[in-house]
Amino acid sequence: MAPNFRNSKIYRLVSDFTNLIYIGSTVQELRKRYFNHRAHFKKWIRGHYDYCSAYQIVMFSDFRIELVEAYPCMSLHELHTREQYWKDRTHHCCNKNDAILTENGILRRKNHRRMFQRNQYHEKKNHFCDICGVYINSQPSRITRHEITDTHQANLRIMNQII
Repeated sequence: MAPNFRNSKIYRLVSDFTNLIYIGSTVQELRKRYFNHRAHFKKWIRGHYDYCSAYQIVMFSDFRIELVEAYPCMSLHELHTREQYWKDRTHHCCNKNDAILTENGILRRKNHRRMFQRNQYHEKKNHFCDICGVYINSQPSRITRHEITDTHQANLRIMNQII
């Protein structure tokens, strides 16, 4: 079934625990999109889904989805163009990818070279977790994934009780 772009909307994910904001667009009901984000995050924790920058907000128990703008349009390109408009104007936006394509059909990415170099750097080094005593791949997503595990949280509680 083709998406009905007359139901398009721009939304943001927010949490009281962080000042980061994730901007997204959808033709779904916001409630359904909220549960999709949550389900994808849980799959990612188990290692069955790719990382999304929205997880920096979804990881908090109080994260919520808010309507930024109802934006009925005619195509996915129009919707993504409007989503990019809001990303460019949102302070503390954590989205790592831009939403629109250039005339050549290539995804427009800010600081793409810097992001690539940073990822190469992280692949070469391991991060040592002082709390658990284990080495973790230095990619930020791997470190975040480790920090929210039950083992890490239990070790952190033990360390806090000792101190």
